[in-house]
Amino acid sequence: MLEPATPVQTRTRSFTWRKTTQADLAACLDVQPAHLGDELTGQSIAHEVWREILADPAMVTAVFECEPPIEGRRIIGFGAAVFVRAKFVEAELANPRPYINARVIENLHAGRPVLLTAGEIARANAGTGLDMVNLCGSLLESILSPEERGQVQTLLAVSLAQLLAGYRLKPHIRASNRFRNASDARQQSGSRGRLVS
Repeated sequence: MLEPATPVQTRTRSFTWRKTTQADLAACLDVQPAHLGDELTGQSIAHEVWREILADPAMVTAVFECEPPIEGRRIIGFGAAVFVRAKFVEAELANPRPYINARVIENLHAGRPVLLTAGEIARANAGTGLDMVNLCGSLLESILSPEERGQVQTLLAVSLAQLLAGYRLKPHIRASNRFRNASDARQQSGSRGRLVS
């Protein structure tokens, strides 16, 4: 079992990370609401799906906390990714468009298999590798000082390395809502690997 990293300390605050729990989820999703993935199902269903998949073996998460809280917020960052079926990735790469999180959420809500099972993760990891969709990796940057922001970004990178150690990953795809159209997304995906928005 992975142990969270040693806290990173600034002059007045300590920053730590750990795996996300059900009790954290609402505050985590509030860090960057644009990554909820509710565009196709609505907020209520999207929140329900997140609660259902949080403990799934295909889900990798980290919550970032500070002590003492900043502006009343202890949770100041959240990262989540899922191991998905190759068929899902192939369809996304064939037709890149905004709101991949919404398609992950909608497929799961409809009962369509998108996430890999524990056995499938083990087989893919021993074989050609795993496809991963990065659902979010966000910080409440506006409430952090530049020094704190840099330290938490370093902690985010450390947590990602620790959580994914031992996994054989294919280039992953990540959520992005910044593209105006599929052409913009395709252009970006061609220059930086498997980026699907």
